[in-house]
Amino acid sequence: MRSSYTLSALFLASLLILVTGSCSRKKVENDLLRWPLHGKVESIEEKSFRAIDQSGIIVRGPRETPPDMRSDRVAFFDTRGNLTEIFYYDSDDRPAGRVVFLRSDDNRRVERYEYGIDGRRVSLTLIRYNSEGRRLERTNYSSDTIPESRTFYRHDSRGNVIDLKWYSTYGTLLMHISSEFDKRGHKISEKEYDNDNVMVSRRVYTNDPNGNSTEMVEYNADGAILTKRTYTYEYDSIGNWLKMVVFEEGIPKYIRERKIQYY
Repeated sequence: MRSSYTLSALFLASLLILVTGSCSRKKVENDLLRWPLHGKVESIEEKSFRAIDQSGIIVRGPRETPPDMRSDRVAFFDTRGNLTEIFYYDSDDRPAGRVVFLRSDDNRRVERYEYGIDGRRVSLTLIRYNSEGRRLERTNYSSDTIPESRTFYRHDSRGNVIDLKWYSTYGTLLMHISSEFDKRGHKISEKEYDNDNVMVSRRVYTNDPNGNSTEMVEYNADGAILTKRTYTYEYDSIGNWLKMVVFEEGIPKYIRERKIQYY
């Protein structure tokens, strides 16, 4: 059985890194800040591998995606740093889907279209903002434009998403996540609640100055440790990581590599 960390991480990944960092009115205009990425990024390719420890040297094994990450992908950004498309691939580099983003005249992401490998639309997402440009509500529709779920957001004074509630189309609570951020806008803790709004887990994060997580510890409702992950990075000259190694209980498990193109 997957841990609650895996389930919530998959859901948050489907929200495209919405709550990774600060989302103030000023920052929401640039998707690079959510990843986070530095410089004028044109595209980024990400692939994952199983990590193999060969006498203390960590090398790439077969292609394998960690359960809490999206599949291998190539993302494209416009000159203002906004996502335009993401192409997903399986471990054999075969197309696995595509996501297209549309923005309003005031540069807010308002529509998200997801397509399957056959090119048919799988889902549509519409996003609504308040007068300060902060995301209030997200509604997901099926390929037949039938509402499937709604997500509501609450922010702190800096624009960080501190409360996220995900409901079914019938109004049933599916997931509730509350988060805390430091003064730099980096997430430092997160609590997950079940559909009865009872806390089931808590995750504590440690971040480096670039905003990348270096450690994640997950606790159950009684405070016992469920999972402990640490992350190491190799960076390019711009300050973006090109290689991440994921450790579980001190054992290397996954390697995720990037190729970044700049304007």
